Amino acid sequence: MAKIALQRVAVHGTYNGVQRAAVHTGPSSNSSLNSTFPLRPDVLGNPNANVPSGLAFNPAVFATPAPFVEGDAGRDSLRGPMYVDADWGLGKAFQVTEKTKLQFDWQNFNVFNHPNLGLPNNVVDSSGAGQFTLLGTFALPRTMQFSLKFMF
Repeated sequence: MAKIALQRVAVHGTYNGVQRAAVHTGPSSNSSLNSTFPLRPDVLGNPNANVPSGLAFNPAVFATPAPFVEGDAGRDSLRGPMYVDADWGLGKAFQVTEKTKLQFDWQNFNVFNHPNLGLPNNVVDSSGAGQFTLLGTFALPRTMQFSLKFMF
C-alpha cells in the first residue's frame, strides 16, 4: 500500500478589519443654503448604549441640528461589523513519468461560511436607521474549487 504525503497546505485568513461608518441626516430644507446634501447630526449620548434588538447602533441618540448648522457627530464615528474571512487550500503533485507531473488542488473560500455584513443604514432620521440591508462587498458564501493540472 502506497503512502501519499500532503505536499502543500495553504491557509489565508482575515479575522479583523473593522469597517467604519459616518452618520448623517437625510436631505432636508434646513441642511444648508442652496443645498440638499445631508448634514452630520448632533450626538446626544452613546450610540452603542441601549441598542435596540436587530440594529447596529441606537439611532435615538442622534438629533437633527439647528437650521444651517453642522452637527457635532464626528467623521466615521460608528463602527460597522468585523470582516471575517478564512480561505484554505490543499494540494498534491504526483510524478507520472520522468518529464510529466499531475497536480491536484482543492481550494476553499470562506471556509466557516461567516456572513460578512455591509455597513448599516447610517441616515439617522430615517425609519431604517441602524439596520443591515446589504452584505459586504466581498461577502461570498462558502465556495470550493478543484483543479487538476497536467504538466509536461
